[in-house]
Amino acid sequence: DVHTDYLGLDITGLRHVITPTANYYFTHQPTVAKENLHQFDTIDAVDTANGVLLALENKLQTKRLEGGALKSVDLAAFIVSTDYMFRLDKNNVDMKSQKFNGFDFQLEIAPYPWLYGLGKLHLDNKREVVETESFDLVAHGGDKWSVGVGHRYENVSTGTDNFGTFDVVYKINEKWKA
Repeated sequence: DVHTDYLGLDITGLRHVITPTANYYFTHQPTVAKENLHQFDTIDAVDTANGVLLALENKLQTKRLEGGALKSVDLAAFIVSTDYMFRLDKNNVDMKSQKFNGFDFQLEIAPYPWLYGLGKLHLDNKREVVETESFDLVAHGGDKWSVGVGHRYENVSTGTDNFGTFDVVYKINEKWKA
């Protein structure tokens, strides 16, 4: 039962929502081996897969006045997920090949209606390193303009990449944006 306008956040009550999920997925063994295909992109390297995507989502919500009525708004959402992969061998689960396939973290923040942030991070549990990271912060004035800044990081077998991004969009009229 929190009611405040500290820093202009317009918070009318807070609610914490936790949502666990488990999604099973299966990709049948392809009829053509990936070695027999010219590799244009990742779809050409599809192989059999069998696993469960486990996720835990935490949301922090409030209510804000929009169009004369109080509506639920997500202030922040934090999702932790991982793939638990296993192999089926003649309809038996092969216990030796079970494994977690890294961990993903995603944070979305929207403290104001005009400000949005999204951060993603993938942790490689085999090498115990951050494999990829990205964060974007976008401010906008409705559909008239937006300004965004971001950061990207990759730690791959060929080395590391670390760079920033910047984006500006301005709507000139109904048919033109720059």
